[in-house]
Amino acid sequence: MFPELFHIGSFTVRSYGACIAVAFLVGVSLAVKEATRKGMRPTIALDFGLYALLAGIVGGRIYFVAVSGWSQFRDAPLEMLRIWSGGLGIFGGLTAGVLVGVWYSRRQGIGFWRFADVFSPSLMLGIAIGRVGC
Repeated sequence: MFPELFHIGSFTVRSYGACIAVAFLVGVSLAVKEATRKGMRPTIALDFGLYALLAGIVGGRIYFVAVSGWSQFRDAPLEMLRIWSGGLGIFGGLTAGVLVGVWYSRRQGIGFWRFADVFSPSLMLGIAIGRVGC
């Protein structure tokens, strides 16, 4: 696999990021179909997809910073925000996504396990692509 797919000016599109983006889009469309099949509004899946994406990025970065050690960021703490230079942890992203899922399902008045049943296939797809790559 090519690590870099192409460049647009100084912006580089990396193959791993493209794989994650495709997995996200396929996962959200799968969740929309599953939500409709289970009698939920499809917009619930679309809205939660955005919340889960943001929570996954923030949680993944927090986990990476916590595990890699503060010494790496002590002299330049703003480096913690540079996710494009690498460093997201799947466990942090997953934990943050589940916590946001609990919050969102309660906010929508849906039982968490029913809500999780809709999103589990999408979650597994994202983890599989993230672990294996495209």
